Amino acid sequence: MAVILRNCAEFCRNLFQPFNKETLLHHYTPICGVISHSLFTMHVLSPEIVRSWTMNDLAVSNGLLIVSTIGIGAYIYGRPHLSEFRWVDRTEHTIFATVLFNFGSLLMTVLLKGFIPSRANVALKSFLALFISYFLLSRGRKYFEHIDSQASREKRK
Repeated sequence: MAVILRNCAEFCRNLFQPFNKETLLHHYTPICGVISHSLFTMHVLSPEIVRSWTMNDLAVSNGLLIVSTIGIGAYIYGRPHLSEFRWVDRTEHTIFATVLFNFGSLLMTVLLKGFIPSRANVALKSFLALFISYFLLSRGRKYFEHIDSQASREKRK
């Protein structure tokens, strides 16, 4: 039990970092991007959830996509392997990777939606959407951590 409480305390410390300019850009903005990516994926697979909240689901959809793009872009911009680039090149690479990731996620989700029966339970579709989002985000993080480790290995040579 003590191990679980210690792990929960460590998780909360990592999640709720002190609020300053650095953590706003490189911690909280990416978290907002992750949440928006998950909600956007849920919206694509089960749009009836958003329709129950509001009449204008296109505005909600576009807002989630924009926040996801900004959050994931902030995550990529802060990666160590891009730190040596001029800000113009760093921004260019960040925009390219962010757009590629978000629209690739959208394409994959839309293609997978075709395999889900239209009468499937909303809870099942929402769970599947969260799984897809988690899978894509975790693979993206793993990829960037690998790139960062390769870049740091090259620096040491």
